[in-house]
Amino acid sequence: MTAANTTATEITCRRSALRMAAAPDEPLYLQIGKDSDARFCIVELGGAGVRVLCHTMELFDCFSEGQALQDSLLILGQDGRYPVHPTVRWKAAPYIGFEFVHLPEKTRTSIFKYLFKMQEKR
Repeated sequence: MTAANTTATEITCRRSALRMAAAPDEPLYLQIGKDSDARFCIVELGGAGVRVLCHTMELFDCFSEGQALQDSLLILGQDGRYPVHPTVRWKAAPYIGFEFVHLPEKTRTSIFKYLFKMQEKR
């Protein structure tokens, strides 16, 4: 599916896990590469992936659907940093959807705990 023919409804229908919009008072990030400065602001977090905001089209165009990325870090504010292996699942400018593949159960549990904690705050 390409950005040209991806609709918000199609993206929403493909989601199967609990998802939540990131709170503006606690920024969340996906850092591409463990030792990199390339950080994307997470606008939506789910148990198996994220939707990030890509601020420039130049950077947006560097990614393609299905692209597996190097080891990266999911940064959940003060709740910790978790190693993840993101794969680009969809693109719809200015957003990119990443799925975390081969996610360890411990990391998945930590993500869900974070989501439930955020849900209780709202």
